[in-house]
Amino acid sequence: MNNRSKLKQCPDPQTECKECPVRSMALFRDVPEAELGWMQEFRDAQYQLPAREILFQEGDTAHSLYTLFDGWMILFKTLDNGKRQILRFLLPGDFFGFQVNAIGPTGGYIYGSQALMKSTLCAFPTIRLQAMIEKQPQLTIRLSEMEMHDMTLCQYHLIGTGCKNSLERIAFLLLELFHRVRLQRRGDYDEASNSIIFPPTQKDIGDAVGLSSIHVHRILKEMGSKGWIRCQGKRLTILDEETLMDIGQFDPGMILPKSLI
Repeated sequence: MNNRSKLKQCPDPQTECKECPVRSMALFRDVPEAELGWMQEFRDAQYQLPAREILFQEGDTAHSLYTLFDGWMILFKTLDNGKRQILRFLLPGDFFGFQVNAIGPTGGYIYGSQALMKSTLCAFPTIRLQAMIEKQPQLTIRLSEMEMHDMTLCQYHLIGTGCKNSLERIAFLLLELFHRVRLQRRGDYDEASNSIIFPPTQKDIGDAVGLSSIHVHRILKEMGSKGWIRCQGKRLTILDEETLMDIGQFDPGMILPKSLI
């Protein structure tokens, strides 16, 4: 069973799908507005998860699929030696929980999930996924587009792990998250200072790029001393974006949504 001891249902009134502020980035983006009423029949409810709480662990029975409505979360794998690898940072509109290790009701999640800050999720019972797709076949195209986007970013990070040094890896990750926040959590971006709310810790950054917290601290300190960034108080300020792009080999177009057809 999924551990929902810290997952609490949001009080009514909960946000209706037809009024969802993140729908343009979510799985249900292309569902005609006139047909959004049926989505309420498939959604379980909206839930809140406190900061740093685990939503589910790898191997837990996959009872639910989720759209992140608000907040920051991660997907991660924990190895036998205790090391953690962060697979993805989740931002509003991201859909997750459907990758499982078996077909049918006994399938388990292939990764764990944790909130980096207080987060709100829309939950959909896994057993209703097929009915959702049969009702709205265009969901298969949209799901493929989202997977294509995530796979592309995953490949960039794989290249970074194999071919980039620590400075280049961290520069790429910071810019990726910075531009994704500007797109998916616009209220967390301050244009005047060119900064975003940034809840990942140095350990989170290290677990995403394959470095120790000490090494990440040293790189962030170097970036700060050279006037490229300022990262403090859970806020990331980009001071020299052009230099960071050159170092990380990052193009903002990498994170823009792509259409399958």
